[in-house]
Amino acid sequence: MTRPSVPLSLIRQVALAAAPGAISLAVGEPSHAVPAAVRDAIAAAVAAGDFGYTPNAGRADLRQAVARRRPAHGGEADSTLVTVGSQEALALAVFGLVGPGDEVVIPDIGYPAYETLPRLAGTTGVRAPLAAVEAAITPRTRMLIVGSPANPTGEVLAAERFRQLATLAEERRFWLLSDEVYEELWLDAPPSYPSGPRVLHVGGISKSLALTGLRLGWLVAPPDVTQQLLGLHQNLVTCAPSLAQVAALAGLALPAAEMEAIRDGYRRRWATMRNALAGIRDVTWREPQGAFYCFADFRRRVASTTQLAFDLARQGEVLVVPGEAFGPAGAGWLRLTFAAPEEAIREGVARLAAALQ
Repeated sequence: MTRPSVPLSLIRQVALAAAPGAISLAVGEPSHAVPAAVRDAIAAAVAAGDFGYTPNAGRADLRQAVARRRPAHGGEADSTLVTVGSQEALALAVFGLVGPGDEVVIPDIGYPAYETLPRLAGTTGVRAPLAAVEAAITPRTRMLIVGSPANPTGEVLAAERFRQLATLAEERRFWLLSDEVYEELWLDAPPSYPSGPRVLHVGGISKSLALTGLRLGWLVAPPDVTQQLLGLHQNLVTCAPSLAQVAALAGLALPAAEMEAIRDGYRRRWATMRNALAGIRDVTWREPQGAFYCFADFRRRVASTTQLAFDLARQGEVLVVPGEAFGPAGAGWLRLTFAAPEEAIREGVARLAAALQ
C-alpha cells in the first residue's frame, strides 16, 4: 500500500521561503525568558551527568505531577504517558486508537496536524464547526479533536460546551482528543476542561515555558488507554528526553505568580498588536482569549493571503501564515503571532500595512 505523502505545513513553507531581514510573526516560538527555576534544574541535571534513559512512560514523579492535574483519570502516574512534545501525544492517540474505515472529526479551522495525522492513519477526516459538531457525528466516528486555547484563533472552549462534547463522546463511543498545549496561556480567564471516560488530554511545556526545542509533552487518559499506547510509544521514541523531563518537573512546580507574569507579558504584546492592526483599513480579527495568535480577516484587502504571505517572505519583509494552512475556511485570513518581542510586533505589522498600500 502506498502511504500518502506528507508535505511541510504552510507554516514551515513560509518560514523556509524567508529572505534575510524578515521579521517573523509566523512560527509560534515564545520569546519570553525561560523561568530561572527551570534553567537551574536543567543545569543541575547536566552537572550531575543525568543523561540516561528514563522509564518508557516517563519519570514516575513527573507522571504523577501531570496526573494530579487530571484527577478524573485517577490522578495516578499510570494515567500519564510522557511524550516527545505534544505532537507525539496527538500522534499516539490517532495512530493507536483509530484505523481504516473510521472517521475523525476535526475543527473547520484548526492546527494542521489535526488533518494530517488521521490521513496518515488511513482514516477519513471530517471538518465541522465545533458549535454544530453533533451533525458531523456518524456511526463511523471514532474520534473528535479539539484544541483550547485554539491555534490559530485563540478561542477558549467554554467549560459547558466541553462537558457537552465529553458526554456526547461517552454516549456515542468515540474519543474526545483535547489538545491543551496552550492551557497556561489564557488572557481573560483560565480554561476549564472537564474530563470523562472517553476524554484524552494532551499538554506540554513548549509554549508556556518557552522550551519548544526540548520536545516534552504528555497524554493523560484512562490507565488502560495509556497501557495500550505504551508499546507504540516505546517503539517510536523509547522515552522522552531525560533533561526535558527535568525541565517539565521544575516547570510544573513554579509559583502561580510566575506564570501570571508570563501571561501579563502576552496581554501587553496583544495590546501592542491590536493597536497596530487597528491602523490597517478594512481588517478585522477574532479577539483571542488564549494562546498567542491573532486570526485576522484580510478578505477585503487582498485576493490571496497565501500569495501575500509568500511574497512578503521572499521580499524579506514579514512572515505571516495564510489562513488556508488551517483549513479551507481560513482562506483570506492571516495568522499572526504576538509571541514575538513588542518592537518586532510593531515593525512587523507596519511592514504588513505598507505592503497593502
